[in-house]
Amino acid sequence: MENEKIEKLNEKLEKEFKEFCEVLKTKTPEEIIERAYEITVK
Repeated sequence: MENEKIEKLNEKLEKEFKEFCEVLKTKTPEEIIERAYEITVK
């Protein structure tokens, strides 16, 4: 049961990170650099 929760959480985090990366691809290099901390944390 606990493993299922961890797996679901990992799937959710991976999905959110992929979506975040897709948004970053639409930004200028300057905007991406400004968000470097956020990228690192995620």
